[in-house]
Amino acid sequence: TVRLDLLELAGLPNVSLGGPVGQYAAVLGNSQFCLCPKGASSYTSRVFEALFAGCVPVILSDDVRLPFESIVDWSRFSIRWPMDKVSIELYDYLLHLLRDRPEYVLSLQVEVAKVRCWFDYFSFEEDPMECSPYVAMLRELAGRVQVMPHLSQPFAELPASLADGGSRSNGGDSGSGDGDGMRRVVRGIYANA
Repeated sequence: TVRLDLLELAGLPNVSLGGPVGQYAAVLGNSQFCLCPKGASSYTSRVFEALFAGCVPVILSDDVRLPFESIVDWSRFSIRWPMDKVSIELYDYLLHLLRDRPEYVLSLQVEVAKVRCWFDYFSFEEDPMECSPYVAMLRELAGRVQVMPHLSQPFAELPASLADGGSRSNGGDSGSGDGDGMRRVVRGIYANA
């Protein structure tokens, strides 16, 4: 699994992997990259821990569907790395970015700071009507409504004689007046089915 593959990186310079770490939040906050391996499912809460620490999430889950993809461009503030390539190759790639492309790493971190309000349910940094998970969910739902299938034909309409309670209200011969007319209609539907 990807978590076992990550153990190959333990002990390398500037890598913190493994068991519980004292001052976990400080370690994340002082890191440029935070590894986010998949959990029991393709999803991992490590992505959100990274965002709140100001760290660039390195997503190690091939099948994860990230939230609010129609609102935020995940490629502008995170790195997706294929699970089958989690090895020293990942470490070398991240070192390359730090050494040879520091402006790119900084741009990822700046974008992390800009987008984290979309994931913070308790944020007071931004106007919640402008940037919050609540607004993001409403926008996502509005987008789904736009692509939902619409009925191609209208619903059937109840005949006027039945709409007002059946023929008992207009003096017809529906029987005892306790809904016999409607029961005959229902029996007729089942008989023809």
